[in-house]
Amino acid sequence: MMIKLFHSAVFPILMSTVLTACGSDIPNQLTGQAVDAQVLNADTKQPIEGAIVLLTWSSMPKRSIWGFDGSSQGHDICYHAETAVSDAQGRYHTDAWSRMPPFPKMPNGEFVAIAYKRGYVQTGMAGSLVFRHDDGTPDKRLSPTIFMKHFTGTLDKRFEDLRTMQQPCHNVEPSAEKNLYPMAKAIYDEMEQTAETKQQREVTIPNFKSGLDALPSR
Repeated sequence: MMIKLFHSAVFPILMSTVLTACGSDIPNQLTGQAVDAQVLNADTKQPIEGAIVLLTWSSMPKRSIWGFDGSSQGHDICYHAETAVSDAQGRYHTDAWSRMPPFPKMPNGEFVAIAYKRGYVQTGMAGSLVFRHDDGTPDKRLSPTIFMKHFTGTLDKRFEDLRTMQQPCHNVEPSAEKNLYPMAKAIYDEMEQTAETKQQREVTIPNFKSGLDALPSR
Protein backbone atom coordinates (compact mmCIF):
# COMPACT_ATOMS: atom_id res chain seq x y z
CA MET A 1 0.00 0.00 0.00
CA MET A 2 1.46 3.36 -0.97
CA ILE A 3 1.80 5.76 1.92
CA LYS A 4 1.28 9.43 1.20
CA LEU A 5 0.84 12.70 3.06
CA PHE A 6 -2.52 13.99 4.06
CA HIS A 7 -4.12 15.46 7.15
CA SER A 8 -2.48 16.19 10.47
CA ALA A 9 -3.96 14.47 13.51
CA VAL A 10 -2.82 17.49 15.52
CA PHE A 11 -5.38 19.78 13.91
CA PRO A 12 -7.46 18.09 11.20
CA ILE A 13 -9.41 20.67 9.23
CA LEU A 14 -12.32 19.65 7.05
CA MET A 15 -14.11 22.05 4.75
CA SER A 16 -17.21 21.20 2.74
CA THR A 17 -16.55 21.38 -0.98
CA VAL A 18 -18.69 22.09 -3.96
CA LEU A 19 -22.24 20.79 -3.72
CA THR A 20 -24.82 20.72 -6.47
CA ALA A 21 -27.64 23.21 -6.00
CA CYS A 22 -30.30 20.84 -7.22
CA GLY A 23 -31.22 17.17 -7.05
CA SER A 24 -28.48 14.56 -7.05
CA ASP A 25 -25.04 15.10 -5.55
CA ILE A 26 -23.53 12.38 -7.77
CA PRO A 27 -21.64 14.21 -10.56
CA ASN A 28 -20.33 12.86 -13.84
CA GLN A 29 -17.01 14.47 -12.96
CA LEU A 30 -15.41 15.34 -9.64
CA THR A 31 -14.40 19.00 -9.49
CA GLY A 32 -12.68 21.55 -7.31
CA GLN A 33 -12.69 25.34 -7.59
CA ALA A 34 -9.60 27.53 -7.67
CA VAL A 35 -8.40 28.45 -4.19
CA ASP A 36 -6.89 31.82 -3.22
CA ALA A 37 -6.12 32.52 0.43
CA GLN A 38 -3.40 33.21 2.98
CA VAL A 39 -1.25 31.55 5.61
CA LEU A 40 -1.15 33.77 8.70
CA ASN A 41 0.56 33.76 12.08
CA ALA A 42 -2.16 32.84 14.58
CA ASP A 43 -0.77 35.20 17.22
CA THR A 44 0.22 38.27 15.18
CA LYS A 45 -1.99 37.78 12.10
CA GLN A 46 1.08 38.59 10.00
CA PRO A 47 1.65 36.64 6.74
CA ILE A 48 3.87 33.56 6.77
CA GLU A 49 6.05 33.19 3.69
CA GLY A 50 7.33 29.85 2.39
CA ALA A 51 4.68 27.57 3.91
CA ILE A 52 3.88 24.52 1.80
CA VAL A 53 0.11 24.10 1.52
CA LEU A 54 -1.44 20.76 0.56
CA LEU A 55 -5.13 20.40 -0.29
CA THR A 56 -6.62 16.94 -0.79
CA TRP A 57 -10.17 15.92 -1.71
CA SER A 58 -11.90 12.77 -0.42
CA SER A 59 -15.33 11.13 -0.49
CA MET A 60 -17.00 7.75 -0.21
CA PRO A 61 -18.92 5.97 -3.00
CA LYS A 62 -22.65 5.88 -2.29
CA ARG A 63 -24.29 2.65 -1.20
CA SER A 64 -26.43 0.74 -3.64
CA ILE A 65 -28.82 -2.07 -2.76
CA TRP A 66 -25.88 -4.42 -3.34
CA GLY A 67 -23.45 -2.50 -1.10
CA PHE A 68 -20.70 -0.04 -1.98
CA ASP A 69 -20.03 0.69 -5.64
CA GLY A 70 -16.26 0.70 -5.29
CA SER A 71 -13.54 -0.61 -3.04
CA SER A 72 -13.68 1.96 -0.25
CA GLN A 73 -14.58 -0.65 2.39
CA GLY A 74 -16.48 2.02 4.28
CA HIS A 75 -13.69 4.60 4.20
CA ASP A 76 -13.28 7.88 2.35
CA ILE A 77 -11.19 7.64 -0.81
CA CYS A 78 -8.70 10.42 -1.42
CA TYR A 79 -8.93 11.19 -5.13
CA HIS A 80 -7.18 14.52 -5.78
CA ALA A 81 -4.32 16.69 -4.46
CA GLU A 82 -3.15 20.26 -5.07
CA THR A 83 -0.13 22.04 -3.60
CA ALA A 84 1.18 25.59 -3.34
CA VAL A 85 3.78 27.69 -1.50
CA SER A 86 2.82 30.92 0.27
CA ASP A 87 4.44 34.12 -0.99
CA ALA A 88 5.74 37.18 0.89
CA GLN A 89 2.14 38.22 1.65
CA GLY A 90 1.34 34.71 2.86
CA ARG A 91 -0.89 34.15 -0.17
CA TYR A 92 -1.28 30.81 -1.94
CA HIS A 93 -3.19 29.69 -5.04
CA THR A 94 -4.32 26.37 -6.50
CA ASP A 95 -6.04 25.97 -9.85
CA ALA A 96 -9.52 24.65 -10.51
CA TRP A 97 -9.58 21.00 -11.60
CA SER A 98 -11.88 18.19 -12.72
CA ARG A 99 -11.51 14.44 -13.20
CA MET A 100 -13.56 11.32 -13.76
CA PRO A 101 -14.55 9.56 -10.50
CA PRO A 102 -12.31 6.57 -9.71
CA PHE A 103 -15.45 4.62 -8.70
CA PRO A 104 -19.14 4.81 -9.69
CA LYS A 105 -21.62 6.75 -7.53
CA MET A 106 -18.90 8.91 -6.04
CA PRO A 107 -19.96 12.43 -4.92
CA ASN A 108 -17.83 15.52 -4.64
CA GLY A 109 -16.50 15.23 -1.12
CA GLU A 110 -14.66 17.15 1.55
CA PHE A 111 -11.16 18.54 1.32
CA VAL A 112 -8.43 18.73 3.91
CA ALA A 113 -6.02 21.70 3.91
CA ILE A 114 -2.74 21.50 5.81
CA ALA A 115 0.33 23.71 5.84
CA TYR A 116 3.92 22.88 6.73
CA LYS A 117 6.85 25.14 7.55
CA ARG A 118 9.85 24.23 9.60
CA GLY A 119 9.53 25.68 13.08
CA TYR A 120 5.75 26.12 12.81
CA VAL A 121 2.62 24.11 13.58
CA GLN A 122 -0.85 24.57 12.10
CA THR A 123 -3.48 25.71 14.60
CA GLY A 124 -6.63 26.32 12.58
CA MET A 125 -8.35 27.47 9.44
CA ALA A 126 -11.21 29.76 8.47
CA GLY A 127 -12.88 29.90 5.09
CA SER A 128 -16.02 29.99 3.01
CA LEU A 129 -18.24 27.38 1.43
CA VAL A 130 -18.86 27.36 -2.30
CA PHE A 131 -22.14 26.22 -3.84
CA ARG A 132 -22.72 25.45 -7.52
CA HIS A 133 -25.50 26.86 -9.67
CA ASP A 134 -27.10 24.64 -12.29
CA ASP A 135 -24.70 26.02 -14.91
CA GLY A 136 -21.71 25.09 -12.76
CA THR A 137 -20.73 28.61 -11.67
CA PRO A 138 -19.93 29.13 -7.97
CA ASP A 139 -21.66 31.62 -5.68
CA LYS A 140 -18.35 32.76 -4.21
CA ARG A 141 -14.67 31.89 -4.36
CA LEU A 142 -13.15 29.30 -2.06
CA SER A 143 -10.81 31.05 0.40
CA PRO A 144 -9.59 28.97 3.35
CA THR A 145 -7.11 30.98 5.42
CA ILE A 146 -4.66 28.81 7.38
CA PHE A 147 -3.29 29.83 10.78
CA MET A 148 0.07 28.67 12.14
CA LYS A 149 2.25 29.47 15.16
CA HIS A 150 5.81 28.80 16.25
CA PHE A 151 6.33 25.24 17.52
CA THR A 152 7.63 25.23 21.10
CA GLY A 153 7.47 21.57 22.12
CA THR A 154 10.12 18.87 22.46
CA LEU A 155 11.82 17.14 19.54
CA ASP A 156 9.91 13.94 20.35
CA LYS A 157 6.65 15.87 20.10
CA ARG A 158 7.76 17.45 16.82
CA PHE A 159 8.53 14.04 15.33
CA GLU A 160 5.19 12.71 16.55
CA ASP A 161 3.37 15.61 14.89
CA LEU A 162 5.29 15.20 11.63
CA ARG A 163 4.70 11.45 11.63
CA THR A 164 0.94 11.88 11.99
CA MET A 165 0.93 13.90 8.76
CA GLN A 166 1.75 10.66 6.93
CA GLN A 167 -1.57 9.08 5.97
CA PRO A 168 -2.71 6.59 3.30
CA CYS A 169 -4.27 8.02 0.14
CA HIS A 170 -5.56 6.16 -2.88
CA ASN A 171 -6.74 6.92 -6.41
CA VAL A 172 -4.96 10.25 -6.82
CA GLU A 173 -4.66 10.65 -10.58
CA PRO A 174 -1.07 10.38 -11.92
CA SER A 175 -0.96 14.03 -13.00
CA ALA A 176 -1.76 15.15 -9.43
CA GLU A 177 0.29 12.54 -7.55
CA LYS A 178 3.42 14.69 -7.87
CA ASN A 179 1.66 17.32 -5.73
CA LEU A 180 2.14 15.08 -2.71
CA TYR A 181 5.94 15.22 -3.01
CA PRO A 182 6.94 18.77 -1.92
CA MET A 183 5.53 18.52 1.60
CA ALA A 184 6.73 14.95 2.06
CA LYS A 185 10.25 15.93 1.02
CA ALA A 186 10.33 19.00 3.28
CA ILE A 187 9.18 16.96 6.28
CA TYR A 188 11.72 14.22 5.54
CA ASP A 189 14.52 16.81 5.29
CA GLU A 190 13.58 18.25 8.70
CA MET A 191 13.50 14.79 10.26
CA GLU A 192 16.85 13.79 8.77
CA GLN A 193 18.57 17.00 9.87
CA THR A 194 17.21 17.07 13.44
CA ALA A 195 17.00 13.40 14.48
CA GLU A 196 18.71 12.61 17.78
CA THR A 197 17.47 9.29 19.13
CA LYS A 198 18.00 5.80 17.76
CA GLN A 199 14.21 5.42 17.33
CA GLN A 200 14.08 8.56 15.24
CA ARG A 201 17.07 7.62 13.06
CA GLU A 202 16.36 3.90 12.59
CA VAL A 203 12.56 3.63 12.66
CA THR A 204 10.71 6.90 12.06
CA ILE A 205 12.89 8.29 9.28
CA PRO A 206 13.20 5.03 7.25
CA ASN A 207 9.44 4.46 7.46
CA PHE A 208 8.77 7.98 6.22
CA LYS A 209 11.44 7.65 3.52
CA SER A 210 9.77 4.57 2.05
CA GLY A 211 6.62 6.59 1.42
CA LEU A 212 8.59 9.48 -0.03
CA ASP A 213 10.47 7.20 -2.43
CA ALA A 214 7.15 5.93 -3.81
CA LEU A 215 6.09 9.43 -4.92
CA PRO A 216 6.99 11.03 -8.25
CA SER A 217 9.05 14.18 -7.72
CA ARG A 218 7.98 15.83 -10.98
